[in-house]
Amino acid sequence: MSGGGPADDLTDCETMKLSLPRACLAVALFVPACQSDPKPLTQGVVKLLFQRAENQGGSPYPGTQRVIATLSYQPCLIDYYERNPSQKADGRDGEAVFGSAELGGEGWTDRLCDTDVPGGVDCEVESIEQQINVATNNQLTVTYTLTEDLEYGVLPFGPLPTEETAACPDDLPYARVKAVDGYNGAGGRLWRTQNFNPDRAYTNQGEEISIYAVAAM
Repeated sequence: MSGGGPADDLTDCETMKLSLPRACLAVALFVPACQSDPKPLTQGVVKLLFQRAENQGGSPYPGTQRVIATLSYQPCLIDYYERNPSQKADGRDGEAVFGSAELGGEGWTDRLCDTDVPGGVDCEVESIEQQINVATNNQLTVTYTLTEDLEYGVLPFGPLPTEETAACPDDLPYARVKAVDGYNGAGGRLWRTQNFNPDRAYTNQGEEISIYAVAAM
């Protein structure tokens, strides 16, 4: 007969009972961490890839310090903002989406240039301006400031409602290129977009829109 202490006579089941509080503690510590996972973003981006036009000899991009990009909302996105006016940039809820993170929302003025995209160029968002007018312009304009060369680089453009957010029954949240131009530090235009391909993209699609630029005359 063993001369061990009382702990030596415990059955496996009793040992498991004594261990149970530790397991419960581990679960209790784990569950709040799971509950703190961030909510999925309601907005996303399309990607702009910058290249030189076929008839452009040297790169038109050196010296670019500011890029102004405008994309037009297509029917799905126009319909979304008609159905949800509070989500517009000047709406009750939209200000925290389009504005800075300090406003407590998704804060795309701060978030956009931090979006992880392959080939992404270091940038900062100077401004995001939205125009919603069904009769005339329905568009989004982003002004970026740059700190590195743009050729073959990618800029994320947005915010644009995701497919789940837009909830269009027979369409995707497309935006179409309207104008993309580059400027030097003094405000002079260095290049303009000659053509692009494809001419539109939907939120968070994998393919970039290629911007083919020529030197401004």
